[in-house]
Amino acid sequence: MRPEARDLFGEIPVTLADVLAWMLAVPGIAPSSPRFGYYVRWYDVVGKIRAAKLAGRFDAIISSTHEPPPFKLAAAVDLAAAVRARRLSSGR
Repeated sequence: MRPEARDLFGEIPVTLADVLAWMLAVPGIAPSSPRFGYYVRWYDVVGKIRAAKLAGRFDAIISSTHEPPPFKLAAAVDLAAAVRARRLSSGR
């Protein structure tokens, strides 16, 4: 279990890697699915991740579920790389 980490503004940070891990582990939705963005937004995944981190349960939640198939993990890595590349090329 990791100690609770907060940023300079007192918020619990949620990274893209956290969201990908949660989505693959909890609902089992791959980043390539059309349902991915809808689920993250409408089911307040970021809020759930913050609450789990605050309670010290985030690591247990994402590790207690089934291991994602290799193709889902590869898709998550590809999506994270694409998002990172887009941010770098747009100057954000």
